[in-house]
Amino acid sequence: MRQVLVILLVVAVLMSLPQPAQAWNEAGHMTAAAVAWQQLDEAQRRQVGELLKQHPHYEKFLAARVPDGVDVNEWAFLRAAVWPDWVRPARPGGGGGAGGGEAEVFKGPEITSYHRGDWHYIDKPWVVPQDVKKVDPATRPAATRPVRENVLSALKANAKILADASAKPADRAVALCWVNHLVGDVHQPLHAISMYSQEYPDGDRGGNADVIRADGNVIRVHSYWDGILGNSDAHDAVEFLADGILTDPQLARPKLHELAERPAFAQWADESYRWAIALAYLNGRLRTAHADAYYDKRINDADVPPVPHSYYANARDLSRRRIALAGYRLAEQITTLMPVSR
Repeated sequence: MRQVLVILLVVAVLMSLPQPAQAWNEAGHMTAAAVAWQQLDEAQRRQVGELLKQHPHYEKFLAARVPDGVDVNEWAFLRAAVWPDWVRPARPGGGGGAGGGEAEVFKGPEITSYHRGDWHYIDKPWVVPQDVKKVDPATRPAATRPVRENVLSALKANAKILADASAKPADRAVALCWVNHLVGDVHQPLHAISMYSQEYPDGDRGGNADVIRADGNVIRVHSYWDGILGNSDAHDAVEFLADGILTDPQLARPKLHELAERPAFAQWADESYRWAIALAYLNGRLRTAHADAYYDKRINDADVPPVPHSYYANARDLSRRRIALAGYRLAEQITTLMPVSR
């Protein structure tokens, strides 16, 4: 009986805690995939669709609830962009799963065995300029942890599987989902950095440890950037966002100088890292509060600094640019790794 009470208490505590965001939300990932889809020709689309049919969760997730009038191959590809978030173990009190919007329920090992938490990001340390002489990330506990896999090693490994025509079709289909998702992740600025300062001597885990106040609501810095384009995973909403990017003259291929050299995965992360410093953290000038203090109710809404004027506009413009780049680069990866026999 005592063990049962302890378990119930732990569950109750976990349900009361906010859960940090882990990636672009559904709208962001699916929009990047929609941009990529528009770059593929019909033969490439058919090939992608046929491969995804070999995925172990094709019927259960990728091809589930296809909207009226939407091609199933396109829908499966958009859903593939959020599948790596869907396979996360259910969180107590969590609400809204990737691609579904439904309350989270228990997921068995046939789903969660595909979860790879370390694959979604890389924590490159950055010390705010005014604290460079006071904080050394190399001396913090995080520096002593074993070397883990990260978004760069995961991209490389899954690209290799996807390119291997002799690999099992199911494995290649899973790898395609991961490439789809991780190309998006590495373009999210806060997936490439952890900010260190006197306030955050152990790092802020890409904005998950700090909160800001925007439009009267308190939100983690990471979550703010994840959802900057909205929160809908409806096909019409995703199509609207993708069309807005594809018809924006400032986001046309010639304007995206980053595409000129076809850089490697590590350079994509470097781009995100630099943008995170410049626009997410404002080169150390972004004022935040500790997430733990806020959610533990040691401080209230009024104690959380509001975002500066123009922060939203700059965050939105950069996010649209990063998602455009992710979409174009994802299409290039598919073209390279899955050549079509003409």
